[in-house]
Amino acid sequence: SSYSKLINDCEWGYNRDGEELPQINLCMLFGEQSQLPVYQTVYSGSLNDVSTFKTTIEELRAISGEKPLVLVMDKGFYSDKNIKILVEKYHESEFLTAVPFTNQFAKQLVEQERSTIDSVENIIRTSGAPLRGIRRRIIWKDSGIPLYAHLLYNPERELKERNDLYAYTAWLKEKAEAGKNLSAYSEDVEKYLTILPVNSKKEKPHVVIRQKAVDEELATSGWVILIGNGDISTQKAHDVYRKKDVIEKGFLKYKNNLGLNRLRLHEGERMQNKLFVAFVALIVLSHIHKIMKEKDLYHQMTMDKLFLILSKLKIVAIDGHHILRPITKEQTELFSRFSIPLPLVG
Repeated sequence: SSYSKLINDCEWGYNRDGEELPQINLCMLFGEQSQLPVYQTVYSGSLNDVSTFKTTIEELRAISGEKPLVLVMDKGFYSDKNIKILVEKYHESEFLTAVPFTNQFAKQLVEQERSTIDSVENIIRTSGAPLRGIRRRIIWKDSGIPLYAHLLYNPERELKERNDLYAYTAWLKEKAEAGKNLSAYSEDVEKYLTILPVNSKKEKPHVVIRQKAVDEELATSGWVILIGNGDISTQKAHDVYRKKDVIEKGFLKYKNNLGLNRLRLHEGERMQNKLFVAFVALIVLSHIHKIMKEKDLYHQMTMDKLFLILSKLKIVAIDGHHILRPITKEQTELFSRFSIPLPLVG
């Protein structure tokens, strides 16, 4: 987001941070194996993910030398048109994308498998509690094109979302019965409650929770639908799709570690310069994050603490001589974990 009126790409659009400001859209691509950012570009703030899809793929193909790709996308990039582009124009590449439940066929898949998916044979291993998952072969939208649908079900998430929604609707009912002002929650009141009229002001409103609306809201709770053209297992589809979390964390690093929650400048050229420096910094941060995960360092410290420990390294300059101050045990351990030779002490 930005207050600037001099940046051409800064336009009004869907603001993910919920700010009433114009914005730019930043597209970022990460390598699945390297877990590092490989490309970024700026789109006008009024464009959504779906409309930038074809351009993004063309740019990615250009920088990859038109090699076959494996494209992993969240549901923000999903549309019937984009799936058609993938299966017809880029059929030499594989893709895997989440499908939003605004699509009727995704809801139908859930209903078909709801009663049978919770089986030990369908266990999907994760870093936490196991999920359930199955693969089904489908034909895409009467096109005759075969694709694979991977259905993932998380019973723990379903239970949490059910409990959260039950508690929320019960709270709404309690406030409505007490005659509290719920104008800030008007949409949810209309959706989940039926408030019956009363004969006098002294009577408490008679409020009924619309259980059918609650059940409809929870119908796909805990479920994720992935579709793709690759002949892979659901376990593999889950593992590959979850790796895209590195992009979400990349944007968080941009906003939190690198201070790019706002652009904080007013000219387009300076914006490009700042974003380039931030991109290089993000490569370094992402590599540090990857090593910290591989070496299990997060059980000992945060990334901020790692930087604090290393920031205590000091060099003294005396009459042209540069002398490194003694290295602590913690610093020595970090150099070893990152496979970096210890600097010489002069």
